[in-house]
Amino acid sequence: MMTFIDTSAFYAVLDRDDDNHQKARRLWNDVFSDDNTIVTSNYVLVESFTLIQQRLGLEAVRAF
Repeated sequence: MMTFIDTSAFYAVLDRDDDNHQKARRLWNDVFSDDNTIVTSNYVLVESFTLIQQRLGLEAVRAF
């Protein structure tokens, strides 16, 4: 199976205060435990970097 990961999924996994954090963590673990291909786009990565830096700081971007 192939799963596309978007900005909201990346952010929800990283931010413990996000309303969807717990659900995103469970799904994240499931996605990586199966025989699954993870895909995203350059646009999603740029958007994710910007959002994470703005809301969580530069250290969070480096960790991401």
